Amino acid sequence: MSTTVKEFKDKYKVTFKISVEAAQGANEINLLCDHNSWDPVAMTKNKNGTFSVTVDINKDENLKKTYQYRYQYIMPDNSEKYDNDWEAELYIPNPFNGDNSAFTIPEPSAELTESKAKPAAETKAKAAKPKAVKPAAKAAKTTKTATAKKK
Repeated sequence: MSTTVKEFKDKYKVTFKISVEAAQGANEINLLCDHNSWDPVAMTKNKNGTFSVTVDINKDENLKKTYQYRYQYIMPDNSEKYDNDWEAELYIPNPFNGDNSAFTIPEPSAELTESKAKPAAETKAKAAKPKAVKPAAKAAKTTKTATAKKK
């Protein structure tokens, strides 16, 4: 698959890769995805002729289960064409009588979800911790300095 989704505490990192064959001799390729309102994201052309880019998708109230994307190819003659991922997880019909590539976001991992929220008892215990008391020697030194300044 040419998309890889990795989960982190507060986001998903999605890596898109295009093979040499799928790049079709393009000089530049932009990722267009609904996660960022279809704004083009420049892909990096690697030494071996493949293209790749990694984008972040935040775990917030806008997180969706499925995201659609396409590629915009800038060819050597500066012409543009659009294509789908040849190895997409799935395809979804678009309003232009074609399809868009799509990938799904996996269910959040229990370990990562649980690590976000600390138990209330742990938070209260930290809040109830007494403040550190100055050692007697340090307190005496502070008092002597204050007395010396008064003179």
